[in-house]
Amino acid sequence: MQDAQAEEQIRDEFERVVSVVEEMTGLKSRWRGEVRVVQPQEQLFSHRQFTARKDWDCSFSIVATLTNDDARWRTIIHEALHSVSVGLNAQDYETYLGWEEATVEALQRLIRPSILARLGVSVEEALFVRVESTWRYEHYVIALRQIATEFPGVSGEEFFRTLLGVRLRDRKAYIFAWGRRAASDFEKFKRSYANASGHLSL
Repeated sequence: MQDAQAEEQIRDEFERVVSVVEEMTGLKSRWRGEVRVVQPQEQLFSHRQFTARKDWDCSFSIVATLTNDDARWRTIIHEALHSVSVGLNAQDYETYLGWEEATVEALQRLIRPSILARLGVSVEEALFVRVESTWRYEHYVIALRQIATEFPGVSGEEFFRTLLGVRLRDRKAYIFAWGRRAASDFEKFKRSYANASGHLSL
């Protein structure tokens, strides 16, 4: 697929996903409508390789090899969630990378089936599971999920959707205050929080 055709396709897909993400989260996307298809040799962002990314100018870049891969849907949803994430900026992302990536990725996995169903897209879940089993930030997701289990009566989707709407630099303190109010066993929560926070800050 030529880059121009690929960009048109991905722009349409990203726009459709962003629309649903905004509706589901109640948050406004900062995406400017721009999409770039980049070649594999260009896939470096903040000194890290990427397959897709939301750039700091709020455009969206995706590596050409992913544009015809069904796995792109999980990536598009992930980046669309970054585009609505409250308080996301370059400096805070570097400081709180674990908190941002865990929030976005955990929520992506929870709401992906609903989003794809609404878009009329059918992809075997096993494909996404294979990709996610080797995701570079999986340890962050595991750590934040550990904290989420300390909130009885709060679904995973509600937990991560709430965090997405909290300014990134404030999420760590917000969760602790939330745990003080809502955790069934605050002492147990504090232990889980301390352990998970250590992993999220690596």
